[in-house]
Amino acid sequence: MSMRYLDTMRPSRTPSAERLSGEALRVKKSLVETLIQVIGRECARKMITEFGGTRIWVPVRSTPEAKLTRILGETAASTLCLHFGGDYLQIPNTLSGDDIYWRIAELHRQGCKINDIALAVGRSRRTVFRLLRKKITDLRRSG
Repeated sequence: MSMRYLDTMRPSRTPSAERLSGEALRVKKSLVETLIQVIGRECARKMITEFGGTRIWVPVRSTPEAKLTRILGETAASTLCLHFGGDYLQIPNTLSGDDIYWRIAELHRQGCKINDIALAVGRSRRTVFRLLRKKITDLRRSG
Protein backbone atom coordinates (compact mmCIF):
# COMPACT_ATOMS: atom_id res chain seq x y z
CA MET A 1 0.00 0.00 0.00
CA SER A 2 1.25 3.46 -0.80
CA MET A 3 2.46 5.64 2.06
CA ARG A 4 0.30 8.42 0.73
CA TYR A 5 -2.76 6.67 2.16
CA LEU A 6 -1.15 6.02 5.53
CA ASP A 7 0.34 9.44 6.19
CA THR A 8 -1.97 11.20 8.63
CA MET A 9 0.10 14.39 8.81
CA ARG A 10 -0.64 15.44 5.24
CA PRO A 11 -3.35 18.05 4.72
CA SER A 12 -6.60 16.73 3.36
CA ARG A 13 -7.76 17.79 -0.10
CA THR A 14 -11.34 18.11 1.04
CA PRO A 15 -12.35 21.13 3.10
CA SER A 16 -12.47 20.45 6.80
CA ALA A 17 -15.71 20.49 8.73
CA GLU A 18 -14.30 23.33 10.85
CA ARG A 19 -13.91 25.58 7.82
CA LEU A 20 -17.37 24.68 6.49
CA SER A 21 -19.22 25.06 9.77
CA GLY A 22 -19.78 28.80 9.29
CA GLU A 23 -20.73 28.56 5.62
CA ALA A 24 -24.15 27.73 4.27
CA LEU A 25 -24.00 24.52 2.25
CA ARG A 26 -26.03 24.45 -0.95
CA VAL A 27 -27.30 21.37 -2.66
CA LYS A 28 -26.76 21.55 -6.40
CA LYS A 29 -29.95 21.16 -8.42
CA SER A 30 -30.17 18.41 -10.98
CA LEU A 31 -30.42 19.30 -14.66
CA VAL A 32 -34.03 18.11 -14.69
CA GLU A 33 -34.97 20.49 -11.87
CA THR A 34 -33.18 23.34 -13.64
CA LEU A 35 -34.90 22.57 -16.96
CA ILE A 36 -38.30 22.51 -15.25
CA GLN A 37 -37.54 25.84 -13.59
CA VAL A 38 -36.27 27.46 -16.81
CA ILE A 39 -38.65 26.14 -19.50
CA GLY A 40 -41.47 24.45 -17.56
CA ARG A 41 -42.39 20.84 -16.91
CA GLU A 42 -44.16 20.18 -20.22
CA CYS A 43 -41.30 21.53 -22.34
CA ALA A 44 -38.79 19.61 -20.20
CA ARG A 45 -40.84 16.45 -20.86
CA LYS A 46 -40.80 17.15 -24.62
CA MET A 47 -37.05 17.70 -24.51
CA ILE A 48 -36.43 14.45 -22.62
CA THR A 49 -38.72 12.54 -24.98
CA GLU A 50 -36.83 13.81 -28.02
CA PHE A 51 -33.24 14.01 -26.76
CA GLY A 52 -33.20 11.76 -23.66
CA GLY A 53 -29.87 10.00 -23.12
CA THR A 54 -27.97 12.18 -25.57
CA ARG A 55 -25.71 15.20 -25.32
CA ILE A 56 -26.92 18.27 -27.17
CA TRP A 57 -25.37 21.62 -27.89
CA VAL A 58 -27.53 24.60 -27.07
CA PRO A 59 -26.98 27.50 -29.47
CA VAL A 60 -26.50 31.04 -28.21
CA ARG A 61 -29.54 32.19 -30.20
CA SER A 62 -32.61 30.29 -31.28
CA THR A 63 -33.78 30.38 -34.89
CA PRO A 64 -37.28 29.50 -36.11
CA GLU A 65 -36.01 26.61 -38.28
CA ALA A 66 -33.89 25.03 -35.52
CA LYS A 67 -34.90 21.61 -34.24
CA LEU A 68 -34.98 22.89 -30.66
CA THR A 69 -37.46 25.60 -31.65
CA ARG A 70 -39.68 23.15 -33.55
CA ILE A 71 -39.85 20.84 -30.52
CA LEU A 72 -40.14 23.34 -27.66
CA GLY A 73 -41.66 26.37 -29.30
CA GLU A 74 -40.08 29.76 -29.86
CA THR A 75 -40.45 31.13 -26.33
CA ALA A 76 -39.10 28.07 -24.51
CA ALA A 77 -36.24 27.62 -26.98
CA SER A 78 -35.21 31.27 -26.60
CA THR A 79 -35.33 30.99 -22.81
CA LEU A 80 -33.25 27.81 -22.93
CA CYS A 81 -30.69 29.54 -25.17
CA LEU A 82 -30.49 32.51 -22.82
CA HIS A 83 -29.82 30.23 -19.87
CA PHE A 84 -27.60 27.52 -21.43
CA GLY A 85 -26.46 29.12 -24.72
CA GLY A 86 -23.08 27.86 -25.91
CA ASP A 87 -23.06 24.86 -23.56
CA TYR A 88 -23.49 21.14 -24.02
CA LEU A 89 -26.26 19.47 -22.01
CA GLN A 90 -26.39 15.77 -21.16
CA ILE A 91 -30.15 15.21 -21.31
CA PRO A 92 -31.42 12.61 -18.81
CA ASN A 93 -33.54 9.65 -19.92
CA THR A 94 -36.47 10.29 -17.61
CA LEU A 95 -38.10 13.21 -15.89
CA SER A 96 -38.26 11.49 -12.51
CA GLY A 97 -38.67 8.10 -10.88
CA ASP A 98 -42.44 8.55 -10.63
CA ASP A 99 -42.61 9.36 -14.33
CA ILE A 100 -41.05 6.01 -15.23
CA TYR A 101 -43.71 4.21 -13.14
CA TRP A 102 -46.42 6.11 -14.95
CA ARG A 103 -44.98 5.38 -18.42
CA ILE A 104 -44.54 1.67 -17.68
CA ALA A 105 -48.03 1.38 -16.20
CA GLU A 106 -49.57 3.21 -19.16
CA LEU A 107 -47.81 1.04 -21.74
CA HIS A 108 -48.79 -2.08 -19.77
CA ARG A 109 -52.44 -0.95 -19.70
CA GLN A 110 -52.29 -0.47 -23.47
CA GLY A 111 -51.31 -4.13 -23.80
CA CYS A 112 -47.69 -3.67 -24.86
CA LYS A 113 -45.32 -6.60 -24.41
CA ILE A 114 -42.65 -6.40 -21.72
CA ASN A 115 -39.85 -6.27 -24.32
CA ASP A 116 -41.54 -3.34 -26.07
CA ILE A 117 -42.05 -1.52 -22.76
CA ALA A 118 -38.39 -2.04 -21.83
CA LEU A 119 -37.26 -0.61 -25.17
CA ALA A 120 -39.65 2.33 -24.95
CA VAL A 121 -38.56 3.43 -21.46
CA GLY A 122 -34.89 2.55 -21.82
CA ARG A 123 -34.83 -0.02 -19.03
CA SER A 124 -34.21 -3.76 -18.86
CA ARG A 125 -36.97 -6.38 -18.84
CA ARG A 126 -36.08 -7.17 -15.26
CA THR A 127 -36.53 -3.54 -14.21
CA VAL A 128 -39.92 -3.37 -15.96
CA PHE A 129 -41.09 -6.53 -14.15
CA ARG A 130 -39.76 -5.22 -10.83
CA LEU A 131 -41.46 -1.82 -11.19
CA LEU A 132 -44.77 -3.37 -12.27
CA ARG A 133 -44.69 -5.76 -9.31
CA LYS A 134 -43.80 -2.89 -6.94
CA LYS A 135 -46.64 -0.75 -8.29
CA ILE A 136 -49.15 -3.63 -7.93
CA THR A 137 -47.92 -4.31 -4.38
CA ASP A 138 -48.22 -0.62 -3.48
CA LEU A 139 -51.78 -0.51 -4.86
CA ARG A 140 -52.80 -3.60 -2.85
CA ARG A 141 -51.41 -2.09 0.36
CA SER A 142 -53.20 1.23 -0.11
CA GLY A 143 -56.48 -0.32 -1.23
